[in-house]
Amino acid sequence: MVILHLSLFILDETSGVLRNKLSWELQHISEVIAGLREICVLTRPKKTVTLVENHPADNQVLACAMEACADFLITGDKKHLLPLKQLNGTRIVTPHDFLALFPS
Repeated sequence: MVILHLSLFILDETSGVLRNKLSWELQHISEVIAGLREICVLTRPKKTVTLVENHPADNQVLACAMEACADFLITGDKKHLLPLKQLNGTRIVTPHDFLALFPS
């Protein structure tokens, strides 16, 4: 079973990327975020993480994974998150590598 844990920060960050980097329309973004909220566990990190210097957004993603005691953190962040490879038992992997764990 796969359980998706997201925080309010991650949902906001996703919305911003869809709007600013991918130029999605607001209506489509709203539908996607609403869909994510329906299928995720909304996780509220209680602790602050400061592992990635000068990148508070990455630290908030790490805090969510830690709070959720996640087995995996799935990311495309090649610069800061993927090089960590692991954090407190959480494997940090690309979407491709995660999906490869579940052969069809």
